[in-house]
Amino acid sequence: MPSSFNNKRKRFASTKGWVQGLMKMESNHQELLAKYESKVMNAAMNGNEMEEGEPINLFIIDGGGMRGYATLPIISAIQESFLPPGRDFIDQFDLIGGTSVGGICSLLFSHHKGEGETTSDMLLMGRDVIDDLREKVFGNISLANLCFCRHTLIDKDNEIISVLKDAYNVPLKSRSLPAMAVIASVKKNDEGDYFDDNDTPSSGQDDDNLKTIQNREFEPFIARTFEYPEQNQDKEPLAKSSSNMMLYEGCAATSAVPVLVDRVRIEVDDQHRIFADGMMFQNCPMSLCIDEAQRLYPNRPIGVIVSLGFTNDEDELIQKTIESTRLRHPNLHFQRIVPSHITEDFSAAETGLKAIAKMEARVLDWMINDADMKDETRVTMEKLCSTAPRGYGQKPTLRSSVRFDSLTINKIFMRRSVIRDKAIQNQQRLRKSSALSSSGKRSFGLSFLREVDEEFDC
Repeated sequence: MPSSFNNKRKRFASTKGWVQGLMKMESNHQELLAKYESKVMNAAMNGNEMEEGEPINLFIIDGGGMRGYATLPIISAIQESFLPPGRDFIDQFDLIGGTSVGGICSLLFSHHKGEGETTSDMLLMGRDVIDDLREKVFGNISLANLCFCRHTLIDKDNEIISVLKDAYNVPLKSRSLPAMAVIASVKKNDEGDYFDDNDTPSSGQDDDNLKTIQNREFEPFIARTFEYPEQNQDKEPLAKSSSNMMLYEGCAATSAVPVLVDRVRIEVDDQHRIFADGMMFQNCPMSLCIDEAQRLYPNRPIGVIVSLGFTNDEDELIQKTIESTRLRHPNLHFQRIVPSHITEDFSAAETGLKAIAKMEARVLDWMINDADMKDETRVTMEKLCSTAPRGYGQKPTLRSSVRFDSLTINKIFMRRSVIRDKAIQNQQRLRKSSALSSSGKRSFGLSFLREVDEEFDC
């Protein structure tokens, strides 16, 4: 049988195996949660008590494809409307983590924080990255490519690893704000090897190889920017991890959705690894982030956890994780921000500028004007800012808010950005006016939405 045909069969078997793994994501999350709960109970039974010290603050971002655009108005609203003057949102955290697009945001926020960027600057850069992914990845989905070429919807030149390589071809490990991204990895077999599905000739019986590839087991893996304290090197983690890869490789691995793009194959710690999107285990990596935080900052109490998501699919498991964590950290404050009433009607593969702009406008309006969200966020930010900024990275410098080419070449996006920036400026001015009534603030938000609707002829 021709080797090219065998290789196509191998790729199909591999993709089928990854899809089967994704279908088990809820049970995978439950297994991780059970392991985490066991660790918490063992620590409690062994009398491991938290020392007094500065609390650990965590920021966790879910995966969600193009729903990741909602991250921008949420963080922007927090920075502009809920923080004391002079405070920077990202600078209040000890660890940030995420999965898929949330993992990309976490790793890139850490990278740019190390270069002295403020949260506002990082949001502009984050928009450029998501724009690139929208234009070059999600905007090039092709069923023909899936059927006739490589068993993926995206051509190799437009995969995430290719899009991000030029801008982020730097080591993942840094001394900046600690960050992590969750990945799914192929497990080793009994002989200590990984069964690959690459375009290489198969050895042995083809049918046996195909069955092995399709039935491979997977495990969670963490790409991290930090190293653990010496005394914590040998502790048993929830997931294996490494900082020995390039930044663009970590970003690509956490967001390599099977079928959409090819798996990411790289050498990590002198071992061949096959990676794909971490949502197979936790789309909201709550227990994995808490576990890593406790390894990175041993014996410190956990203070504030801010979790940003796009759907309510994992809410029950997330809440169980928080309840278990409070057994050792009773003063933990938790807020989960999920505009699900907006994002659940917004496709994770949406590329239309009109739909994206309207979604962002609705999320911003919700953050600014929803009474319950305002009250909850105000309390959270007061607790978050009760401790000093962490001070990672260089001293921030003033920067002009100039978009990169991915925005400037597109007049519609530029107009949307002007409207968004004007809305934020207006909100800042109105917020400073104590005479403004709550109804006046609400009307401001609705007028902003109407302006966006008119701009895009909604």
